[in-house]
Amino acid sequence: MKNSHALRRKTAPSVWYRMLVSMAMLIVLASFTGNNGGLLVSAEMEASWTPNEEGGPAMPLSMHQRQQLVQLQQAIQNSPDPNGTLQQVAQSNNMSPNELYQMIEKNAQDLQQDPALLSELQQFAQSGGRMGNSLPKMVVKFIAGLGVAMRQTAQQNPRAFTTSLMAALLIFYTLLAIPRTGLQISSGRSILTLSSGPTTVFSPPDRYLHKMIGKVDSMVASPKLSIKTMKKDWDDLLKPLTRELVSDYGAKDNEEDTDDLNDPYGRVETHSLGRKNELKQAVTAQFMLGPDQFLTDFPLGDTLEEIAAERENIIDMLYANAAGLLTERNLVEFSDATSKARDRLRAVCGDGKKDRDSSLSSKDFGVIVVPGLGKLGRYGLMYWKVTSETSQKSSSAVSSQTLTLTTLKGKGFFDGQIHFDVRKIPHLDGMLLVQVSLAVPRGGRKLQQKRAEALVENMARSLVRSVSRRTRQRLARQSQGKRFKDTGSRRADDRRKERFERERLLEEMATDRRRRWQKTNPDAGRYRPSGHRMRSPNNC
Repeated sequence: MKNSHALRRKTAPSVWYRMLVSMAMLIVLASFTGNNGGLLVSAEMEASWTPNEEGGPAMPLSMHQRQQLVQLQQAIQNSPDPNGTLQQVAQSNNMSPNELYQMIEKNAQDLQQDPALLSELQQFAQSGGRMGNSLPKMVVKFIAGLGVAMRQTAQQNPRAFTTSLMAALLIFYTLLAIPRTGLQISSGRSILTLSSGPTTVFSPPDRYLHKMIGKVDSMVASPKLSIKTMKKDWDDLLKPLTRELVSDYGAKDNEEDTDDLNDPYGRVETHSLGRKNELKQAVTAQFMLGPDQFLTDFPLGDTLEEIAAERENIIDMLYANAAGLLTERNLVEFSDATSKARDRLRAVCGDGKKDRDSSLSSKDFGVIVVPGLGKLGRYGLMYWKVTSETSQKSSSAVSSQTLTLTTLKGKGFFDGQIHFDVRKIPHLDGMLLVQVSLAVPRGGRKLQQKRAEALVENMARSLVRSVSRRTRQRLARQSQGKRFKDTGSRRADDRRKERFERERLLEEMATDRRRRWQKTNPDAGRYRPSGHRMRSPNNC
C-alpha cells in the first residue's frame, strides 16, 4: 500500500510530460519497425494537470492518463525488445522499471475490475480524446461538417454552388438590411437605375431617417435646393378658395354634423394655370374646424356670457395647437385614419440642435416618407428644407402661422415647395382654417395629379386631426378639473351648512333647558354655584 501511494505521488506533471516524450520516441520506433499490431496512436497528446503537494494524497488518474498508459503498454508489448523499451522509458522519466511496470499493471487491473470505467475509456478513445458532446463542440462540428459539404459540392457542381452561394448571401444581406434601412434600393435621382428619388422596399425605421438627416445637416456646404425661384406670395392661391369655403361653411352652419371631426369640412382643388404663369403645377387643400362640436362635447359654461367666452377660448386653443404643430414639424401625425399604419405618410425631422457654424437648426431638415411614391411602387423619401416660417398674431383680425418646405436637389420626386398655412378667422363666431399647397415652378419636375392631391389632402387632414385631438385632451383636463373643483366646493358648502345647523340646534337646546330649569326650580333665582363639584376628589 505504501508503494502504491508513493507510486501515485510520483505521477506529477513533470513525470507525465517525460512519459509523453518517451511515448513519442516509441511511436517513432514503431513506425520504423512497421510492427505496431494495429495500434491506434495519436500523434498529438495533451493533458491538463492540477498541482499537488508533495505530502498530499495521490491524484486519481484521468481518462487521458489511463489512455496514455494503455497506449504505452501496447507500445512496449509490440516493440522488438519489451524489456529494453521499458527500461528506456523508465530511465527517461527518472523512474525504476519496477515502478513503471506497477503503474501499468495497476491501470490494467482497475480496467478489468470496473467494466464501467473500461466502457468510459473506450468512449473517450472513440471520441478522439476530447470532452463530451457539449453545445459549443456540437456547433463547431456542425460548422466543420457544413464546410466540408460545401467544399465537396463546390468541387462537384461549381456553377450550382456559385448560384446557391450568391442567393444565400443575397438573402442574408436582405435580412440584415430590412430592420436597419428598410432595404434601400435607390439613394436619389438616377438615370442609370431609372429612379426618380430615394426609395426603400420596406418602411424605413426612424433611426435610419435621423441618420440620413444628420448626414445632410453635417455637410460642409449647404445642400442645394431643387429650385432656384422661390414662391413667397401664396395669397393668389389661397384667398379665392378661402372666400368660397367660408361662404359655403356659413351656408351649412345650421345643418347637422357641420363640425364632424372625423370628416372635417373642406376640399382639394387643382389650380388652372395659364401659359404666362410662373408655376407649372399648383394643388391646394383647405379644411375648416369650428368650436361648436367641442362646446357640445365639453359644456364648460352655463350662461350665454360664459358660453361666448368659452367659444373664444376654444378658438384660441385650436390656433395655438395648430401653430405648435408647425413649430414642432409634426406635420403628418394622423395622415389617414382609415388605412393601415404601413400605408400612412410619415414625417421625420432633426432633433432641433443648432450647429455652431451655421444659422440653421437640424430641425430645418427632414424627410417625408410616402408609400407607393418610390420605384416599383415602394416607399419614396422626399428630403426637404425649411425656407420660410412666419407668424402673425392679432386679437381682433386674422392670425396666421405659415411654414414653407422646399425639396432638395436629387432627393425628392418633384421639384417644388409645400406651403402650410393655419389661420384663425373671426367670421361666423370664429373658426380655424388649415391650408396646404403644393407648387412646382416652371422647369421643375411635377407629381402626378392624383399623387399631388392625395399628398396635400392627407397633410391637411392630419393637421386637423392632430389639432382636434390636442384640443380635446386639453378640454378634457379642464372639464375634469372643473368637476373636481365643483365637487370640492359642494362638499365644503354641505359641511358648512351641517356645522351651522348643528350649532343652531345646540343653542336652541341650551335655551330650552335653561327655561325649563328656571320654571321647575323654585329656588332658581337665588342659586349660586359653590364650586365644590369642580374639585378633584384628591383635594378633599
